Amino acid sequence: MTTSETGHRLDIGNINITSVSDGVVPLPMNMLFSETSVNVWDPYRDRLPEAFGSSGFMINLGSFVIRPGDRTVLVDTGVGQYSMWPTLWPTIPEATPGPAELMDDLKHNGIEAQDIDTVFLTHLHGDHVGWNLSKEGQNWRPTIPNARYLLQNADWMHFTRPDFLDTGRRRRGGFSIMTWITTISYENATGWLKSLYNRIKGPDDNVDNIMLAHSLRPHSMEGHLALYKNVLHHTANTLPKWYLECLGVYVSLINKCEYCIRHHFEGMKRLLDDGPRSDSVFRALKASEFDSVFDSKESAGLRYAKRLTIQASDVDESAIVDLRSAGFDDGEILEVNQVVSYFAYANRMVLGLGVNTGGDVLGLSPSSGDSSDWSHR
Repeated sequence: MTTSETGHRLDIGNINITSVSDGVVPLPMNMLFSETSVNVWDPYRDRLPEAFGSSGFMINLGSFVIRPGDRTVLVDTGVGQYSMWPTLWPTIPEATPGPAELMDDLKHNGIEAQDIDTVFLTHLHGDHVGWNLSKEGQNWRPTIPNARYLLQNADWMHFTRPDFLDTGRRRRGGFSIMTWITTISYENATGWLKSLYNRIKGPDDNVDNIMLAHSLRPHSMEGHLALYKNVLHHTANTLPKWYLECLGVYVSLINKCEYCIRHHFEGMKRLLDDGPRSDSVFRALKASEFDSVFDSKESAGLRYAKRLTIQASDVDESAIVDLRSAGFDDGEILEVNQVVSYFAYANRMVLGLGVNTGGDVLGLSPSSGDSSDWSHR
């Protein structure tokens, strides 16, 4: 089935609606109805033959163009280029390399991408936003260059949470590239490096990529681990552990370090054990609007974190006076300072070496109870 065979037009007054498609993809029946026998569908094959193929359902990746007067609105942008298909449908080999026909179908219906002035996204699943961008060489460009994009705010907030913001696994020659420099895997490590990996590894011998990035200089890994453990996860800290993680998330948001945002948001979320509360905290941090979510003491600590991160040379003694006035004692002020300073280091390491989250298990952390225990769980 081709898109030209599925196109339909409807006129309602001076509004024209044209159905367009990014193509048709086979979808195994058990992916949608895992507990239903395939024989249940036999009566429908005769009535709707176009909806079935040898591999299961034939799913139309449909969009609509709405033209009210001199406006041109595209509703959803399909799955996108062929090159994106395996990342969206890795479990459906029948779907490779994918249809990617939307741009051709628009032209078939006399619609040029540059003439579309509005794109409305019904929701942000990958098969509804695929043609928002097109890849040319190593760069991405807007496929529909003159459009204003509209979507629901709730959808935007949901899909811009750290656990959905994945830089993905970059691959070269079939191997995952976790950082821009050479790293030594757990399997290939020996000697001192292996012993450090064994101290910090998580389930299934997983070692976080930020630590793998140290593997050519194990002594720097050991220093990083000691700083991380003692600043963020030591039993002698008195501020709540979730708040220390929260400070790290905020500094990472300011520095636009997605790796640390994702890892430490998940850690904070696990400590809070309250999904809605965690989401509210993240939204407040992202907007730098604290008072509706944090108490006055917590808010003061976050304001100090922002000032130290953005304008460190402008911090003076009055910042410490403000923290004391908010209820921090000097030991707690030191804890806040050390966490903020640690994340300045960690963010710059990650951003400067291209460390990404591919293969990491998010949200794991060492125990606070044993200063010698660095294992992640």
